[in-house]
Amino acid sequence: MVQHMNDKVDGTSYSFCRMKIEDYLYGKKLHQPLGKKVETMSQDDWNILYRQVLDVIRLTISKNIAHNVAKEKSPDGLMKVLSDIYKKPSTNNTVISHEETISIEDGRW
Repeated sequence: MVQHMNDKVDGTSYSFCRMKIEDYLYGKKLHQPLGKKVETMSQDDWNILYRQVLDVIRLTISKNIAHNVAKEKSPDGLMKVLSDIYKKPSTNNTVISHEETISIEDGRW
C-alpha cells in the first residue's frame, strides 16, 4: 500500500502516472471518487471526498505540468487533461510510448 509519493508525476508515461495516482489514492482510502457515489453517502460527504481526491492528485503532479491542470474542478477532468498531455506528440512521449509497446509485445508488461 502506497502511503506517500516520493516522485512527482512529470508527464513521461501516462500508464505509469495513472498507476501511481490510483495506488496512492487507494493507500489513502480516497479511491471512492474514482467510481460512482455510494447511495448511502450524503452529498456533502461526497463533495468533501471528491475535493480531497482532486487535491491529492494535484499534489502528485510536478510543477512542470501543474499549470495544465490548475483550472480543473474534478478528478475525472484532471485525469482527462493528464491523459491528453501524455498523448500529445513529443520526443519524450514518443520514446516512452515505443518502449511501452516493446514491453507489451515482449510480454514484460
